[in-house]
Amino acid sequence: MNSIEQLAEALKHSPGIVYTGAGVSTNSGIPDFRSKEGFYQKYHEDDLSIDAFFRNIDEFYIAFQEKFSSVFQAKPNDTHLILANLEKKGYINGIITQNVDRLHQSAGSKNVFEFHGNIFEYDLIEILNKDQHLFKTIECNVPVEHLRTEDQLQYKITMKKVYKPNVVLYGEGIKYFRESIQLSLKHQVHIIMGTSFTVSPFNMLSYENKSPNLKVFVINNKPIDYYSVNNAEVIQIIGDTSEILKELNSYLDL
Repeated sequence: MNSIEQLAEALKHSPGIVYTGAGVSTNSGIPDFRSKEGFYQKYHEDDLSIDAFFRNIDEFYIAFQEKFSSVFQAKPNDTHLILANLEKKGYINGIITQNVDRLHQSAGSKNVFEFHGNIFEYDLIEILNKDQHLFKTIECNVPVEHLRTEDQLQYKITMKKVYKPNVVLYGEGIKYFRESIQLSLKHQVHIIMGTSFTVSPFNMLSYENKSPNLKVFVINNKPIDYYSVNNAEVIQIIGDTSEILKELNSYLDL
């Protein structure tokens, strides 16, 4: 029995959850962060931090728009579509994603936790003190359509009133942290997909489940470091996420 067959058998016995990163969206034309063609070949992660936002909003949005401009035209790829169907068929019960592109939802997935927020909503804020990151929220969850002109975001009203993305920037608190841990604890099959699994605290969620019956399947273009807790079984499946899920479908008769 190969590793993909093992995953199929595990899901037949116990529905799983999925952790996804930028690698599941590269087939939709969205560059990842850490590959040779990724965002961090030109920028540093600090360029998308809360410090960078308050230090120089114009420079922040130059980096922000370069990274995420391709998202608005992106369509779900086979990975998103197959995961949505696996949820529909009861093989997975939820997705915890680092991605801010909402392609899982566009594909039809229902139980999605946007661990790092999304780029489709913005808060209008009034900056009270840039150095201390103090601001007052004037309006919440403004749709991106209200800000976009062609391919540009009209993010500034005045020097003090600006739109802040509902993305979790480096240095900010995490969305759905407690809910994500609860999902982790409830399931004995964890699928880690399309992520280098190096960003904290996302990379700690699976470790919260210390069950000796935990099975961890890694689907990625290269191995990741996953340190087994309580001798949990860890199986790494190396390759393109879409192609691997297509093969998984064949073993699940989907």
